[in-house]
Amino acid sequence: MMLWRNLFWAVMVALFTAWSILKRILMIGWQKNWITIWMMTILFFIAQDNVFVKLVCSIQYRVFKADADDAFYELQNPREQIQAYVFDVLWAHVPRMTLDELFEQKNDVAQAVLEEVEEVMGAYGYNIKQILMVDIIPDPSVRRAMNEINAVEE
Repeated sequence: MMLWRNLFWAVMVALFTAWSILKRILMIGWQKNWITIWMMTILFFIAQDNVFVKLVCSIQYRVFKADADDAFYELQNPREQIQAYVFDVLWAHVPRMTLDELFEQKNDVAQAVLEEVEEVMGAYGYNIKQILMVDIIPDPSVRRAMNEINAVEE
């Protein structure tokens, strides 16, 4: 019985400590008038040269304190909404590019996504800070063929 009571209090202290730290982090964010949130999303596309491509994007967004009411009440699920806008903009760009062009211009594509999504989400109190195309992963058969070509060239 004593062991369970000690375990209970140890868990309570740990939870209280974790909550205190989280609250302090959130308060620091609110004092600076923003809270930054990171989100990873994985999207699938077909490039112009009929290659299936998986894109891994990292989206950093924040809510300004002055727009917190709009951000909370205007959208039911802001993460899904941001992902939908990112998908929509990428859907407009990626199918017009070959795989090589996508690798070469990934920063340009990310910048185009950032500009368009920032414009739309700004009306809801969200500031899209940064969008990174973390990884471009072609279909496994294409990767295998690319590796074979590289092996022959060596």
